[in-house]
Amino acid sequence: MAGSALLDTNIVVAGINGDRAVAGRALVEGLYTSAIVVGELRFGALKSARVDENLARIARFLAGVPVLAVDEETGVIYGRIRNEHGTLISRREISNVMLGFMERILRHTKTPPSNDPG
Repeated sequence: MAGSALLDTNIVVAGINGDRAVAGRALVEGLYTSAIVVGELRFGALKSARVDENLARIARFLAGVPVLAVDEETGVIYGRIRNEHGTLISRREISNVMLGFMERILRHTKTPPSNDPG
């Protein structure tokens, strides 16, 4: 999967806000984001003054970017990290660790996980 990349929240926000470099690359096959990023984006939109507009912008951007699901293995690793580090590590830091883990999986998998339940 040479050339694959997992987009984090900051990069997706830049693309949504019109950063041409990000928006253009998002159209290239091999770019993904995660369900965690979708959650962060939606949280931000729901807290904004223009909820409907921002939710629509997110949906338009994500229409061209596959979203990798968080699966049971991801949950197992999250639980282990949270147990080992407790309050010494924030939930945001754990999310970043999980994104890194998902990116490693993406690099070593020929076909990324599908969000298609069927």
